[in-house]
Amino acid sequence: MDAHLSNQTGSSSKVWKQIFMVFILFQAVFELVIGFTLLFDLPMAMENFNTPYSSDMEVLGLILGLYLFLLTTLMVLSFVWIRKSNRAGATLGIIIGLFLISFGLGMLVKFGETQALLVDGVRGGLTVLLAYMAGKKLKTQ
Repeated sequence: MDAHLSNQTGSSSKVWKQIFMVFILFQAVFELVIGFTLLFDLPMAMENFNTPYSSDMEVLGLILGLYLFLLTTLMVLSFVWIRKSNRAGATLGIIIGLFLISFGLGMLVKFGETQALLVDGVRGGLTVLLAYMAGKKLKTQ
């Protein structure tokens, strides 16, 4: 009986790890694409955000693009650590999720952008939840 219960717990932990890893990797690709767009085609990126482009904004595209590369790197690092059953990956995932929630809330408060709250806030909340569940299962292993 104990062996069966232990096997179910191990299986459950693998499921949470896998769900988190797929989710964080998907987000990393998403952030990477946006980062490349900001770096190499800022006029198109500004058009997608309904913001008029001016050449004075190029420095902003560089800064934001590089920040998104940093965020992508942190997401990939979280993925790698979770894959190696290192709880630091879950902690980093929670931090990333809190950052995304903060971004969504900041955009809502500062600019009234409900879309940012819905997209980034929900994405951040799911990241926190999935990272917590993956980390919780790693702790019990």
